[in-house]
Amino acid sequence: MIVIDREWLTDGEPSPELIWEVLKQFDGERFRLNELKDYYDGEHSISERWRGRGAPNYRLSHDLPGYIVAMTSGYLTGEPIQYTVNGEWTGFQTLLDCLRRSAAGSVDSELAADAALYGKGVEMYYADENAMPRLCQADARNAFVVYDNTVEHRPVFGVMLTERRNRHFQRTGQRIEVMTEEWNVHYERTGGEIPRETGRERHFFGGVPMTEYWNNQRERGDFEGVKALIDAYDALQSDRVNDKQQFTDALMVIYGATVEEDEEGRSVQQRLRETRTLEMPAADARVEYLTKQLSESDTEILKDSLKADIHKLSFVPDLTDEAFAGNLSGVAMEYKLFGLEQLMRGKERWFREGLLWRLRRMVYFLRLRGCRLPEAEEIGVHFSRSLPVNRLEVAQTLKAYEGLAPKKLLVGQVPFVEDAEKANTFVMGKDEKPVQAQLPKSGIEDGIYLVHADGKATLFEQEYTKDDNTDSEVAAIGLKMGSFGIKIALHDEANGDGIVLTTKENGNEESDQACYVDKYDDAVADMDGARNTNHLRNILNPQIKLDDDWYIPSLGELYRIFINKKAINAALEFAKGNKLQGRWYWTSTETSAVSAWHLHLSDGTILWYYKANNTSRVRAVSAFIF
Repeated sequence: MIVIDREWLTDGEPSPELIWEVLKQFDGERFRLNELKDYYDGEHSISERWRGRGAPNYRLSHDLPGYIVAMTSGYLTGEPIQYTVNGEWTGFQTLLDCLRRSAAGSVDSELAADAALYGKGVEMYYADENAMPRLCQADARNAFVVYDNTVEHRPVFGVMLTERRNRHFQRTGQRIEVMTEEWNVHYERTGGEIPRETGRERHFFGGVPMTEYWNNQRERGDFEGVKALIDAYDALQSDRVNDKQQFTDALMVIYGATVEEDEEGRSVQQRLRETRTLEMPAADARVEYLTKQLSESDTEILKDSLKADIHKLSFVPDLTDEAFAGNLSGVAMEYKLFGLEQLMRGKERWFREGLLWRLRRMVYFLRLRGCRLPEAEEIGVHFSRSLPVNRLEVAQTLKAYEGLAPKKLLVGQVPFVEDAEKANTFVMGKDEKPVQAQLPKSGIEDGIYLVHADGKATLFEQEYTKDDNTDSEVAAIGLKMGSFGIKIALHDEANGDGIVLTTKENGNEESDQACYVDKYDDAVADMDGARNTNHLRNILNPQIKLDDDWYIPSLGELYRIFINKKAINAALEFAKGNKLQGRWYWTSTETSAVSAWHLHLSDGTILWYYKANNTSRVRAVSAFIF
């Protein structure tokens, strides 16, 4: 990452001298990027190895970099990224159309591959001939973003380099496009001198029209950390073939005799080629081949060890490993892909940052054209893992749920069904009736409930729940999971804004210490939000207005709400409440006097936050008695 001070800018733009300095900085990074591309293209270090004249010199390069890049990028973006939004936003379809016309799915795959290869992918934005926003992938070896030196590292300008060539494909210079927050400025130069401006035009993206999709915090590729192991693997396999060739061309040593031409004038070599025999003139004479002993078992062990280290340290499984392919059940596959999944979680977070910048630029541009769109942060971005599917196992699981869930819901879980609504209508017709769950008569069944002001609860069955099912106004949404039950308020506190949890830090006395849970495993098991909230009430943010029997959920309680978020949001929408946002939400589970756990309701990420300084949303809950 190239970082500068904004004070170095002139009227918000870099001077030609600053651009020249930045390009010198990037030239050093370019050497590393070109080396990674060479490895990806099969030009490994072994390709440059030289041996003495006459010695066999096989130089075998193995496409392990290509395998690693294909696996990690395909696993991340093999399934197209989906975008969703809550509410009626008339311009959202226009945004989706712009992404589709830009082939955003293909661009995402290219960016993921570049990030896995170079440590970053680069995307730029432009307006087409119809003045509609478009996006494209740029070569990471010729494009980069310069950031400021604040803690946020905000983009200052982007740079795109293009070689100028004549009709004979001879290099005649370099074009440099500098993309600031308002202008695309064009520069040229013939050599390494300071570039000169040749023109400019204003863009309308409201920020730097270029973004980098980082692979990780270090901006390193997925195989970059195992390059030395790949070199060792190439050398070992090449030497094995060289040794075999030398064994075939072994020297013959004759002891106790001198073999000369025979009466027909044939040399020893000619006679061996023609007759495959050699007569020795003396009884004690002998012939041997001069060879070295090859230990194939030791070499094979070393090869397997190197290969295992490459896959282990790159977090990419070896799909040809018999141990990997032994059990293909869903749980077994998840366990075997655990390392890759952890790698993907980090890659996805960094990729999501790039997508957020993309949405900000596209939304800004389309709003200027009169499109009604939400803030980019309010647009949901959904990744789907490109996992192998055991269809027999899925079929058996869905069969087990038959009679316990609506047919439409089950049909939607079939891997090859893209539109559950159409598939369900095709199979069941238009008059499908809700399936009554076969549950014990005692108690009420698990599910989502509409809790009315008069205390009655109605099972919420989405499209089968009608307005006339209710006897009074809906006051809350109930969730029952076995012995667990909780009521969820219809609205976030503080009108849905992010707020601090407390006005100051809590105490640190022995009685306070008993309320703190600093270990993750204990925190997700905490189910006593009422007790936790009582410990916070004296310092609770006054914007959080809780009735006596309402409280802030514990981490365990909020996590159970998160895993049922889709159904709860459907019930909230039905009850004319506000849906749970894909944002950070406070829990009442404290980690210390200064911090508490909070949960991101878009992907389930759990972290601790400073409760008197940082902001998150709050959704109150209460006991659901059944």
